Amino acid sequence: MRVFNELAKIDFVVTIDGRDVAVQTDHREAEQIEADWESSVLFAAARVRNPLRSGRCAAVRYAAMQGPPARFARLLTALGATVEVTPGETLHEAAPDTALAEAEVNAAIERLGERVLAEHGSLEAAEKEIAAGLDRESEAETWGAVVALGAATVVSIRRKYPARLVADEEIHCMIPYRFAVGNSVINVFGRTERFLNEDPSELPSRLLAVLDDQQAPDGEVMFQFRPHDFAGRELALHVPFLANTDKVDPRMPILGIVVDRPSSVKSMSPDTPADDIARYRAEAGRNITSVEVQVDEISVAQVRAVAVSGHYYASEKLFDRDFMRTLHARLGATMLAAAVPRKGRLWVHDGVVDPEVLGAFLAIVTGEYDKAPPSERLGTTLFAVVDGEVVGVARITGKDGQPIEHEAPRKKGFWSRLFGG
Repeated sequence: MRVFNELAKIDFVVTIDGRDVAVQTDHREAEQIEADWESSVLFAAARVRNPLRSGRCAAVRYAAMQGPPARFARLLTALGATVEVTPGETLHEAAPDTALAEAEVNAAIERLGERVLAEHGSLEAAEKEIAAGLDRESEAETWGAVVALGAATVVSIRRKYPARLVADEEIHCMIPYRFAVGNSVINVFGRTERFLNEDPSELPSRLLAVLDDQQAPDGEVMFQFRPHDFAGRELALHVPFLANTDKVDPRMPILGIVVDRPSSVKSMSPDTPADDIARYRAEAGRNITSVEVQVDEISVAQVRAVAVSGHYYASEKLFDRDFMRTLHARLGATMLAAAVPRKGRLWVHDGVVDPEVLGAFLAIVTGEYDKAPPSERLGTTLFAVVDGEVVGVARITGKDGQPIEHEAPRKKGFWSRLFGG
């Protein structure tokens, strides 16, 4: 029997009148659906909308092997599915009704979220207890936890801010809805999914702190490293920091200019005028000099490196020229090899050493990258620094003349695996 809440899968695809049609099966009896109504609503929304918004199928047929509640059949048709009850007996044609579907989804989120919060006492307690008790080998249990904790997060947000349901047509998460709060659109279920599946640092409760930040006055303008595949790359201002950008490592971190806030950062528009970018860049350059960091020397075999940490913007100290000059002096090096494997961490080594030694340093950097939570990973590119300034990318070749590579593949999220995508 198919498990009805495996959200990242289509049961099977058939061709009807030349069109690919996704068929989703549901073997539950009406009483089972009613007993878990709220989750049933959210899972139904995902199982109907995911094949459609993926572009994989032109239509969805929902095959209910038992007689579903009438209101469930109406929800499915409102979501855009044709409902077939006990193959061949009854057919309810799709009758898309966005208002009806979203009203049902909203009501389900409210009831489920309130129930989860009442059971655990607070959102923070729910995060801790749900994550601790989760069997991650069970997709059905995992998706149930994603839906329950996501609903609790939405209710917690709505107790403080109006959050409007927004259809997600671009598959930011398996549950096909995000939430508009003021001028922001937040991906509650996507963050909950990452928290439970990939990255325990992606606490859903932090979304509240981010929303609180938006009400606070802006802070300082700062540089911020981001990974090369940063999801919002096209929507935020990023600036070049190396010449000959067509020749640099395509996987190297990118550099944004942001406004710092107590619990989050505010990206700047990519349409920011050039004169303003120059001004912000100079301001960020001044502000990074006031960031105080911890500097530790690490010696392992022939590797003598410096690790800079102790501040959220420690990795961006790479752009504090006077600070980098102190590392030249500390290591007695005219050229430095520097890396930012994770947020808040800068590694530096003498750049003029045998390739084997620099390769060992790169292995240490890669280990730091690998063990970092996915949301904190930046990259393993080695930057060449001369007189405190980044001047290029260091390349290490082995005895065979081939580049030494240590970049580890990143784990795909559930939604990136949708239908083999």
